[in-house]
Amino acid sequence: MNQNLFIIGPVASGKNTLLDNLKRKYNINVLDTGKLYRYLALFAIQKTTINPDYQKLFENDKQEETRIIQELYRWNRTFEESLNKLEIIDGKLVVEGQDVTDDKLYSKEVNGIISLVAKSNLIRKRILNFINNDFGKRVGNYAMTGHNIQEIDTTQFTTIFLDITDEKAAERLYGRNPTSYKSIVEAYKEVVERNRKDGINLTKDLLPMLYNYIYIDTTDLSEEQVEEIAIREMQKIEKQNEKFNHLQNDKSINRREFEWIFNPFLEIIKAYLDRNLDRFLIGKNFISKTDLEYQVLIKMCSYPIEELFQGDIQLLIKINNGIENRNNDGMQNLIKEMIDGKVIFNSSLIDDEIQNQINRLNNLYESISTKQIMAQLNNSDNKQTISLKDIVYRKVDRNISEFIARNCHYLHTPREDEFISYGAFVKGEPLPIAWVSFSKQDREYKKQLLYYLGIEPQNTLEMTRAWCSNSAPQNIMSSLFQHSIDYANKEWKKLKKDGKVNKDLQAITTTINPNLGFKASSFLGCNFVPFALRPARFTYGKKENSMEYMTRREIESNGFEYYENQFNILPLNEIILCLNKRKQEQILKGKIYVMDKSNYDKILNEGEKDGKDIDSDEEQR
Repeated sequence: MNQNLFIIGPVASGKNTLLDNLKRKYNINVLDTGKLYRYLALFAIQKTTINPDYQKLFENDKQEETRIIQELYRWNRTFEESLNKLEIIDGKLVVEGQDVTDDKLYSKEVNGIISLVAKSNLIRKRILNFINNDFGKRVGNYAMTGHNIQEIDTTQFTTIFLDITDEKAAERLYGRNPTSYKSIVEAYKEVVERNRKDGINLTKDLLPMLYNYIYIDTTDLSEEQVEEIAIREMQKIEKQNEKFNHLQNDKSINRREFEWIFNPFLEIIKAYLDRNLDRFLIGKNFISKTDLEYQVLIKMCSYPIEELFQGDIQLLIKINNGIENRNNDGMQNLIKEMIDGKVIFNSSLIDDEIQNQINRLNNLYESISTKQIMAQLNNSDNKQTISLKDIVYRKVDRNISEFIARNCHYLHTPREDEFISYGAFVKGEPLPIAWVSFSKQDREYKKQLLYYLGIEPQNTLEMTRAWCSNSAPQNIMSSLFQHSIDYANKEWKKLKKDGKVNKDLQAITTTINPNLGFKASSFLGCNFVPFALRPARFTYGKKENSMEYMTRREIESNGFEYYENQFNILPLNEIILCLNKRKQEQILKGKIYVMDKSNYDKILNEGEKDGKDIDSDEEQR
């Protein structure tokens, strides 16, 4: 077994039983994290001058409790030194060759202050560092139990969550020691209270955001069945991690060799659109030229390459193959052949598609009021009168955010799982002229990448949408990104204070689609850096003679025929901003990682079976 294991769950769910069974099978070291807290409580009693007044503590004297907590902070460095001397051998705590026995760890004196030691955020931080630094270096050597995922860096462990109903847990507790409880009702009350204190519900809610986790409901299972399921799932995770590690060793890109390249076919089409769209938009000022351009570019990918470009087919095939391999020579070759007349651009097809997309967008803006709002937002003349001094930054109301996502952003679909959205407003105006939206991580491929980098996906956000109106002043997006990131971090801290998340926000990620000409300059100006590539695809639904870009779920729900892009498109660029500067420096020193196409297709297919709409390009900015 090449995994560290962290087994958590409600009271009496079978954590220690599974731990013992796995220890016998794999000969691994084990530890209950509670012993680390008891070790530091014992150290505080024996090696410091804190001298707890146990009588006052027994009487719940708040002044004495406050004094001890303050003293724990004062002895912080000494606690750190004591942990540096600690070794874990076969589940036992050993200091300078001597076992720290259970009779010392569970003495009355330790019991008297253990709750105060466990409450100390600074002590918790020291223990967390010890666990992750010590155990993280010894892959496959350790398994332990704990109360919640706050106690560990989940990227260093496979988390096994054993669930059980409160009723069954009470039955198990009472059955083990009936003399300890007046009745099974008393056992039930203890179960509920202990699970509340341990934050079991929060941990359970966060589980789906982890990458390597195993969930087992033990309520109606035997010990043997729980062990069998755990081992089977551990083996699947191990194989998956090995495959991904091999992939990165073979295909990841040296950062110095990474280039931000663009799709040669779409760049030629984009240049044509930049020159010609204005004449199609006369009298249609409610349609954004930028939005129309993106709609046409996406739609053109549904045509075979020989319909878009006519001439030297072998050259077109060669350029198309180069796109898949991120070959940057295609653009120059295509331009040269067009100049020489060997390749001809089918402009009439583009013109027809421009008109089709204008009609589609016209139908999207059903009401006159929506068209009037869009015309105001698209009025580039306002750019001359609005400066950054006129802008205020604030949270965007959910209804307004949905309006922007549906009408302004080129994907024209709101995210149902939006965490927060933030906007740049002209003072006194109800609608933002620039807008960003954040969601929590829910894509398995992104979790896998973050896990590989040592970043906990449950403590990151994805910037899922970003939009800027034609009337916005220059550089507004860079300013908005910085303000929105600061705000998102503050909102996360509030959630942590309210007990809805268990750690600080670690990173913000987003996905950039270079096929549409996105350069990510505003993101890069805010210190985002590329860290991965993943396959891209455009999906289309066809009914009768009409074919349009849409997600797989839309295609299936409407009973349309399914199509994908007919020529190669570039992989999407994943970029990241780590809020920890040291981690960001590590990313900068690392490679550009990749997602294997076969793995990615498998993830998409599994997502469809689970009813998840995880269309590959729904996140593009």
